[in-house]
Amino acid sequence: MILVTGGTGFIGAHLLYHLADGNRKVRAMRRPGSSDLMLRKIFSYYAEDPEKKLQEIEWLDGDLNDITSLWDIVSGCDQVYHAAAVVSFHKEDKQEIIRTNIDGTANLVNVC
Repeated sequence: MILVTGGTGFIGAHLLYHLADGNRKVRAMRRPGSSDLMLRKIFSYYAEDPEKKLQEIEWLDGDLNDITSLWDIVSGCDQVYHAAAVVSFHKEDKQEIIRTNIDGTANLVNVC
């Protein structure tokens, strides 16, 4: 099983499509309530039937800063692609960026 974090983002969506296209079992982690509009648009560029391809992916809601949920999400995976991140150029987002991109990445690495 392959895990992709950040599957609803730009890079994660492209990666997910190519991994799922290889007939591999793929699991993707997303934040609860995250939009899948970009993901669906990207899949529509590649696939004749993007909905069918999306259904082949196992989706789990999770948070990089919730170590308990990470244990469950990583369980059974032998490969992990980490594409989740907060991207912002706003000064007020600095703490969220650090919490997600640095602390969250450390949590994922430690769980792996």
